[in-house]
Amino acid sequence: MSDKYIVTLHSHDVQQQDTMRDKLLDLGCEFNQAVLVLKRGPSHEGQQLTLICKENFAEKIESTDGIKSIVKTGPSYQM
Repeated sequence: MSDKYIVTLHSHDVQQQDTMRDKLLDLGCEFNQAVLVLKRGPSHEGQQLTLICKENFAEKIESTDGIKSIVKTGPSYQM
């Protein structure tokens, strides 16, 4: 089962959103995790991504440079 998270980035830059999306997909491969990363519209908090992954992956990446916060928002999904 996987959970849905909102990842808020430190940067308000759209290019940074693309870079972080690619980085999260690479980290998913590195940790052998099924990861889905979707772009979101800008918010007042900064650029955001929707991340669907296992909880242990979210815990591993929460201290990654460029990530401001990871908040679990949704129900579990079967991937």
